[in-house]
Amino acid sequence: MTLQDPLPSPERFFGLSPNLLCVIGMDGRLRHLNPSWPKVLGYSDAELKSRPLIEWVHPDDRASTEAAAKGLTLDRDIFSFENRLQCKDGSYRWLLWNAASLRDQQLIYGFAVDITRRKSVEDKLAASQEELQRLAGYLQKVREQERTAIARDLHDELGQQLSTLQIDITCLESQLAPGQEEIVLGLREMEKQLDASIRTVQRIATGLRPSLLDDLGLAAAIEWQAKDFIKHTHIPCRISIHPESIAVDPELATALFRILQETLTNVARHAKAGNVWIELSQNVEGTTLEIRDNGRGIEPAELHSTRSLGLIGMRERLRPWDGTLDIRGESGQGTAVRVFIPSAAVRA
Repeated sequence: MTLQDPLPSPERFFGLSPNLLCVIGMDGRLRHLNPSWPKVLGYSDAELKSRPLIEWVHPDDRASTEAAAKGLTLDRDIFSFENRLQCKDGSYRWLLWNAASLRDQQLIYGFAVDITRRKSVEDKLAASQEELQRLAGYLQKVREQERTAIARDLHDELGQQLSTLQIDITCLESQLAPGQEEIVLGLREMEKQLDASIRTVQRIATGLRPSLLDDLGLAAAIEWQAKDFIKHTHIPCRISIHPESIAVDPELATALFRILQETLTNVARHAKAGNVWIELSQNVEGTTLEIRDNGRGIEPAELHSTRSLGLIGMRERLRPWDGTLDIRGESGQGTAVRVFIPSAAVRA
């Protein structure tokens, strides 16, 4: 068709359109329909007109379809919605509708696009995302199990062996005859090195998995982490825990503790803060963990940066409990990280 050619008549366009065009009476029956209907659904014109259109709609979509029809007949001139129509072979096709009503003529004009393929792609993407989320959760769990196992081996095996060597050296030192000062000095130097090695093993084991988290719970682990933060950064850190005994699922306790660790690491590296406040609370609504500082404040661009993998990891940790992560910052006024877990997910 060239620019000089006449435009097709509405009737010709009605017949040529690959989309589903129709005119529906206020009784819900098809009055007119274009050839795309039989092509897409497999029914003849007579079959499609023999029953109200709602009877071809998937049972799960009938309520929303009836609501759209009601809106068109009462107070809406145009309505957009999606539903599934049954084909003659028993399958269903997804349609995206734009419908307009002419109430003075008691008619509804419908324009529907077949979006079945798009819906299939969306379903596959959703399924793929769900699988990735399950995989992320599984990897987090495996990682914690490995950390726990390594920490236990370091503490129980390597730590005990180093302690045994230290005792053996002390015994050897007590058995030396007078006049063997050089050997005594050597043994004492070895004791110092062993002391340093034992402290290193303890620090690594605690960093991997604080035994307090498993033995005394989340509140005790948070208090220990805050003291360790003060020790290494010299930044004052105030803690508020209410009630004193916080009861949560062990896996949730681990997730909250790791979020605290990640946040404090970010504060130490980037915030330039003079004070930090940690608040853990629990009530009938749920459990809340909030970490605030008075540093430079996080910028919006940093929240959405592709390098903010730590923030992504925090959100992924909360997903199994439908938790929310809210991060707010103001330039020169500090940053607040607030985690909330609804009470339905909190269980002792």
